[in-house]
Amino acid sequence: MTFDKRHHAFFCTCGNAVKKTVIDNIYPFVSIGRCVQTLTVHAGCGASKMLFFLLMAAVLFQPAPAEATFIEQMAIDTRGMAMANTCTANPPGHMSIHYNPAGLSKIAEGTWWHQGVILPQMFKYTKFRGNPDFPGWLQSERWSHKADPIYKGKEVLKAEGKAKSGVMYLPLLNKTIDFAISPRTVIAHKSEASKWTFATGMYTPFATGANHSGKGDPTWFGSRRAVQQHLIYQHPTASYQVTPELSIGAGVGTGQTAQAAELRLRSPNDLTALTRELGQATKGMAIPPWTYLYYKDPLYGGGIHPWEEVARLDMKIRNDFAPSYKMGMLYEPYPWLGFGMVYQSEIIAHMSGNYKITYGDDFMNMVDYYGSGPWGVRNTSIILDLPINPVRYQSGVLTTEVKYPRRIQTGVRYSPVKRLNLMFDLKWSEWSIRDQDTMKLDQDIQLLQVAKLSGHKYGNRTLVSDRFMKDTLDWGVSMEYKLSDKIDLLAGYEFRKTSVNTKYMDLTTPIADMHYFGCGLSRHLDNGGRLDFGLAYARTRAKLDPEESTNLTSTNYFWDGTNMFAGQYYEGDLDVILISVGFVVPFDAYVAYQKGNRAKIIQRIRFLNPFTRVIE
Repeated sequence: MTFDKRHHAFFCTCGNAVKKTVIDNIYPFVSIGRCVQTLTVHAGCGASKMLFFLLMAAVLFQPAPAEATFIEQMAIDTRGMAMANTCTANPPGHMSIHYNPAGLSKIAEGTWWHQGVILPQMFKYTKFRGNPDFPGWLQSERWSHKADPIYKGKEVLKAEGKAKSGVMYLPLLNKTIDFAISPRTVIAHKSEASKWTFATGMYTPFATGANHSGKGDPTWFGSRRAVQQHLIYQHPTASYQVTPELSIGAGVGTGQTAQAAELRLRSPNDLTALTRELGQATKGMAIPPWTYLYYKDPLYGGGIHPWEEVARLDMKIRNDFAPSYKMGMLYEPYPWLGFGMVYQSEIIAHMSGNYKITYGDDFMNMVDYYGSGPWGVRNTSIILDLPINPVRYQSGVLTTEVKYPRRIQTGVRYSPVKRLNLMFDLKWSEWSIRDQDTMKLDQDIQLLQVAKLSGHKYGNRTLVSDRFMKDTLDWGVSMEYKLSDKIDLLAGYEFRKTSVNTKYMDLTTPIADMHYFGCGLSRHLDNGGRLDFGLAYARTRAKLDPEESTNLTSTNYFWDGTNMFAGQYYEGDLDVILISVGFVVPFDAYVAYQKGNRAKIIQRIRFLNPFTRVIE
């Protein structure tokens, strides 16, 4: 086949449409308004080393938000969502650029504009419960769970937190907002009698975010506010109809990956409690001036409370060019039977951005202690490369590499009667590529300077968090019933096996197995366009007992993890409701409407401008 002038004209049209794509998705609600109108036309040298290692563990905070099966194609397309993402053998038209590029061959001839939005509403709850069998640090009730501020003033040791809202990253403004929405646009073209179909579009295949900023929310320790998303801002795709029964397709996506996090850090264990006991017991015991030549009282600057805040972390990182590709096949040997397959490559994002670690007074007093006593503690600290000059905060540049898994999804369509399509999909994702999260910082971090004395092997500028995620094999079923020539009814169910390894679960990855339900309908228009409505509901329930996770509830100091809720019980409930609308119209009709809409906007602005009225 050859590429004629019509194909050249299409790519020129795409170039102009890209500009409109960005603008239209900054104001998604305005765009949806247009949809409706258009469709109707962190005591001794040995203990000190262990203590610093302990605090270092508190800073291995896993700043990235939840990265697991949950964030895969939760909110892509209205029809796809309604069929619970089970549509490989029955691709949803123009959003085939994601689900199965070969499905583009099934769209009608002409140039088409597709636009839509998905509004997710998340209900995320975290629940913690103190363990009555926990004796307390140093075997003292003084440091039991009753001393944890999350239970302050409560007779029953129970604390709950709730996400106040979702969080999303705004690419053009480099900011985050406490609101979540997933817009998309696609422009596609198929010439008359051509076997080629071309399309490009913008959408968000991976995204999650939660804001736990409510007063007294225990989730502040571990994941107060976090967001992660991967936005594909353009995905040029082509499909080719090899035979009437077989079509193939491929596409290349260029995307931006962004992460942001705010959290509070603490270090609950025996050694932290010991520093507090020694610090309080040695207040006023100095014998000037001799004592001050060796150390400054109290010991450890007064020590650190094992259940209270040690430091705070804020970070924001991104990568503006993370390519990926997809290949798909659609084979329909009979009208009542079809097979589909799609391969989605892994996405590797080399990210960089800014971080800020703000230290609490107790931690700064401890560092000040390590810098005291010119004949004693200070010399030892210098030899051991310990921090001796307290600072309120450290900030700089952080770099890391984030990987999203490659995926293979296969499906079959069976049509027992002409109006009914039944689909079944199997979905494999290689999440095992996420064994550790590694972050590199641009300076020596005080909490890491002593970590190497107790076994930390990554240096003063590298943080490593264990993940060891698991590959997943999920399945789904869906149906499409053509109620009439104008109305399609859609429904689906998807089971998602968690990729999170329970042993390493924490508040940034609190995802258990998920159930995803979808339903919706499509209204076909006289001009060949379509109006889509979709509703979906997803739920997951996670539970952890004391000691079950080395990143959250373990009391074993020798685990290199962030057990900020050591010895406690944890439950995490997550319910997500997604509402979506989308439309497809001939591109000419869309452009004509935008021109008319522009004239109306200019007219309204002139009317609202008092100076214009005075002049007139």
